[in-house]
Amino acid sequence: MSRPVFFFIILALISSYQCFAQPTARFVVYFDSDKSLIRKDAEESLLRLLHSTQPPAKVSRIEIAAHCDGRGSDQYNQELSLRRASAIEDYLRSNGLDAGIAVTKQPMGETVLLNADQTTTEQAMNRRAEIILHVSPAPLPVAAPAPAEEKESNAADIIPAPKEDSVIFNVFDPAKYDSIKVGDQLVVKNINFQPGRHVLIEWSMPNLRELLQVMKDHPALKIEIQGHICCLFTGADGPDLDLGTNNLSEERAKTVYRFLIENGIKKSRLSYRGFGSSQKLYPSERTERERSLNRRVEIKIISK
Repeated sequence: MSRPVFFFIILALISSYQCFAQPTARFVVYFDSDKSLIRKDAEESLLRLLHSTQPPAKVSRIEIAAHCDGRGSDQYNQELSLRRASAIEDYLRSNGLDAGIAVTKQPMGETVLLNADQTTTEQAMNRRAEIILHVSPAPLPVAAPAPAEEKESNAADIIPAPKEDSVIFNVFDPAKYDSIKVGDQLVVKNINFQPGRHVLIEWSMPNLRELLQVMKDHPALKIEIQGHICCLFTGADGPDLDLGTNNLSEERAKTVYRFLIENGIKKSRLSYRGFGSSQKLYPSERTERERSLNRRVEIKIISK
C-alpha cells in the first residue's frame, strides 16, 4: 500500500557555525515497510526539493538521516536505514543535484522512534528519512560611504522600535460579529487535529460550537473554510495518514465543513479549501510557536 511522502511532523535540527545559526530547510520522506525504494508518488516532491537547491539558493550541504520502525533486528535495521539514505542520495544525484553540494548520510536504524511503534500508523511514521538542506548565509551588505560634507541636520532620525511579533492576523471573535466585513479572513483559534490526520482533538469542540452558534444566529452569513499546515517548505500540502492522500489541509477544512452541516447549517452557506503550506504566517518557522500558528483553520467571510 502506498504511503504519503511528505509528513508535516518535522524534527527541529539546530546547527551552528561559530556564533551564527546556519539557515536550514527540512523535509521528511517516508518508506514502505522493509523497503528502500523511492516510490513513484515521492518523485514529484523530491524534484521540488531539488528545485530548491538551484541558484540563487546557496545550499552548501545536504544531510540525510534515515530511520526504521522497531521491527527487525538492530543490525538489519541499521543496514536498511543506510540503504534508504543511499537511495535518496542516488535519486538526487541522478536527477541533477550539483556535484559541489556535499551529502552526508546518517543511518539511524531504530534508535530514534517518534512514538510507541505499536500500530501500523505509528510504524509508518517511523519509517522515514529526514533531509536537511544547509544553506550558506548571504554575505553581509557592504556599508555605503558617507556623503561628503553633509550638513548636520537638527531633525532627529526616527527609528521604530523592533516589534516582538510583526505578523498581524485577525482572530474570529463571536462577540465582534458586527465589525466583521465581507472579505475578512479570520483565524479560528484552538482548532487542533491529531498528527497527520483530519481527526479533531476533543478540546477543539468549544471553539467549533462557537462558530456553529454564530452561523445559526446569522442565517445570511456565508463562509469559506480554509485549512493550512506547517512544516513543509515547498508550498505543498501534507499527507493524510487515514486516507493515503496528499491533501491534509483540505481534509481538515472539510472536517469543519462536515461538522457544521451535521449540526444544521445548509451546504449553500459553506465551502472549503486547502492551502497546504503555501500561505504561512511565518515562512521561516523558527520556533514551535510559529509552527503552531501556521497550523490553522481560517474562515473567509463571503457574505453576511
